[in-house]
Amino acid sequence: MRNPPTATLHPGKVVRILVVVAVLLLLANLVGLWMIYVLGYADVYGLAQLFDFDTEQNVPTYYSGCLFLLNVLLLLSVRQAAKILSKPSVIWLMLAVLFLFLGFDELFAVHELLGRPVREAWNLSGIFFFAWVLPYGAAVLLLAMLFLPVWWRLNQRSRFWLGMSAATYLAGALGMEMIGGLYRQPDLLFLSLTTIEESLELAGLIMLTYSLLLLLQLEYGGFAVEIPANHEEMSIKTHSPSEKDRVIRAA
Repeated sequence: MRNPPTATLHPGKVVRILVVVAVLLLLANLVGLWMIYVLGYADVYGLAQLFDFDTEQNVPTYYSGCLFLLNVLLLLSVRQAAKILSKPSVIWLMLAVLFLFLGFDELFAVHELLGRPVREAWNLSGIFFFAWVLPYGAAVLLLAMLFLPVWWRLNQRSRFWLGMSAATYLAGALGMEMIGGLYRQPDLLFLSLTTIEESLELAGLIMLTYSLLLLLQLEYGGFAVEIPANHEEMSIKTHSPSEKDRVIRAA
């Protein structure tokens, strides 16, 4: 009986594809801004809004939502691998739930509903004009404290990329949002700040994808989902380090 077909994920190749898509979206956004604010076109037949990083429910938003979903699946894979090997697994499930919510938030702008009530309740302005950054920031800090012991026990490369992904994403989602609170004029400068913010968020999500693929490779020796040909049950298993190149190889 022949072996079933397999699909191998190479972390480097996956990330290169994701980066290319992100760069193309960034270029489309920049071209749209240039045509409107430099050449004076009204909306470029709706194409500028379709790729505008400051607009909801368009191509960049859906791409970001797909990145969130991809990372949720990878976090659940890490959780399953950790559970099989009797390592801490609850924190990975918590992160998966968090990123599922953040993906929903990205698509439907749930955080915007918190901004005005919190701002008015605490009389906030300036860098805290977009007041949702306070409850979200507090939640991130709490989760970081819970995750820190698990993160510290990971291998060096996984720790580095997980840390870089978190720092990059938070620099965009919270840091640039706070800077944007100081300057809220609907002009090219504000849209440039928004472009930087969204670009950092995309970069952080892509780095998270890379770090989770590395984690599955280096910490758990690879990870496979196997669907048997003659059984109804689906098995999920980790591989020993000697087998890991059959499942996930480094670029």
